[in-house]
Amino acid sequence: MFTLPRTPVFGIRFALIVSIILTIIKGIIWFLSGSLAILGSALDSLMDMFVSGVNALALHLSEKARSRNYTYGLGKVQGFAAIFEWLVVFSSGLFLSYSGVINYLSHKSPTIETIEIITMIIAMAGTALIMWNFLRIQKVSNSLLIKSDTLHYASDLFMNGGILIALMGSKFLGLWWCDAIFAVGIGLWIIKNSLPIIKNGISMLLDHSLDLKSVKKIQSLIRSEKNLESYHYLKTRKSGDDVFIEAHIVFRDKKILLAEAHTISDHLEEKILEYFPGATILLHPDIDGTPEGQNKK
Repeated sequence: MFTLPRTPVFGIRFALIVSIILTIIKGIIWFLSGSLAILGSALDSLMDMFVSGVNALALHLSEKARSRNYTYGLGKVQGFAAIFEWLVVFSSGLFLSYSGVINYLSHKSPTIETIEIITMIIAMAGTALIMWNFLRIQKVSNSLLIKSDTLHYASDLFMNGGILIALMGSKFLGLWWCDAIFAVGIGLWIIKNSLPIIKNGISMLLDHSLDLKSVKKIQSLIRSEKNLESYHYLKTRKSGDDVFIEAHIVFRDKKILLAEAHTISDHLEEKILEYFPGATILLHPDIDGTPEGQNKK
């Protein structure tokens, strides 16, 4: 039985293909109708197409094997891509809100036909399909790009629903202002939902630690090792999909053999890897809990 891949690369490529198709359809319909709501949706799909292309490149680079010059890999490329995605999303939201205000002040009303409404129904179906694929992949991947795009397409789904309401209000109720008002609202919605994207991107570039729940889990796993007296200097960070965990561990037996200490450390690493698959873990054996740089007894 054929099953779709559940990899970040497939998710980004799938979104790119669907975005290209939707951009072409919406662009043609906007040209024929002049609807700002359709234009906003077309710009959003164009942005999706552009961002997905950049994300595909960033994902390709971030998953490349570590090299002599980049011994920790290129995972942080995803952080730069997330910031770029925010810039594009924020700019499109700003432009759409501005255009809505101008059309409202000038009492400009678009010509709405049934084809515009059908277009938005197709757009919602296409966006829902992309969302379904991302959510399916997100269950097996910690990719920042996948998480950012999932959030982005969730806002797209609501946006397309709002546009559909605006078009129906203009066509069937004669509410000329619907198109302009919804354009402003959608633009502000896009701006609001762009903030978590740049926050996540900056956090990655600044080596933000793992979330509190994950850190507490690591702490409990270390404490559960009966051969350890204590630990200190626990540090965590994420680079792309890669998780890095470091800690200094103090053994109860102060004269423990190196081989035994190594075995205990390996066992502890295995326990941590059960909760953080693929993580890079560095456990440094220490003689006591005295901070580095101070005299050891």
